[in-house]
Amino acid sequence: MSLWRVYMKYEDLLELAKNRRSIRRFKPDPIPNEYIDKIIEVAHWAPSGFNQQPWEFVVIKKPELKKQISDYCKEQLLLGHKMNAAIDPTLKVPDSIHAMETEGGNFSVAPVFILLLGDHRSIQLMPSSHQYGTEYLNNTFNAGLTCSFLYMQLAATTLGLASQWLSAVQAPYVSFMVKELLGIPKYLNIYDMMALGFPAAQPKPRTIRNVDKMLHHDFCGPGAFRSDADVLEYIQQTRGVVEP
Repeated sequence: MSLWRVYMKYEDLLELAKNRRSIRRFKPDPIPNEYIDKIIEVAHWAPSGFNQQPWEFVVIKKPELKKQISDYCKEQLLLGHKMNAAIDPTLKVPDSIHAMETEGGNFSVAPVFILLLGDHRSIQLMPSSHQYGTEYLNNTFNAGLTCSFLYMQLAATTLGLASQWLSAVQAPYVSFMVKELLGIPKYLNIYDMMALGFPAAQPKPRTIRNVDKMLHHDFCGPGAFRSDADVLEYIQQTRGVVEP
């Protein structure tokens, strides 16, 4: 008999994972403060390497600050789309997504932004095996922040809220400008930002890879994994270039 207490049914967890989606259109209706508190409460219980708990959370509600942050993100997104189209025009982000990210009725109207910050000073908790391997060190540091951010997303879903994962804040320009805007010290890294609100639209079904195609056992040779052509086909499907 397992010594672990069963906190929820597996089926409920699976349903939660399936229903968690990035939603890019929000109602401007305010969110109860208790909802925000609940999201942070869950997020701060996330696992982290050597129990660093490197996270700090910044909740942003003031319209003028959200507007400025949104403008910085949109500048970065536009540059990103131009770069992507320059590499391969057939793989550009669809116009529908481009419009949602850069026009009205998008994440900028979400009533709350939550920034997740990482305190890099916490890496001093790691042993020497990490301290002298930069990639090893950073991967362990960022893994904890990823867990915390995912907990935020799952918590928002249980509360019936829409959330969008905004990695544009990681870009050097946006990160610098946001930190200057909010007075965030240089030793804190911006990991990511979540736009949060009640949904104004439902996302379309997304393409999900078949688990049988990604599950491998014991020794696996190159033939067990996707070819370059398979990966390209999947990219084209998710970008809407070809039918799935």
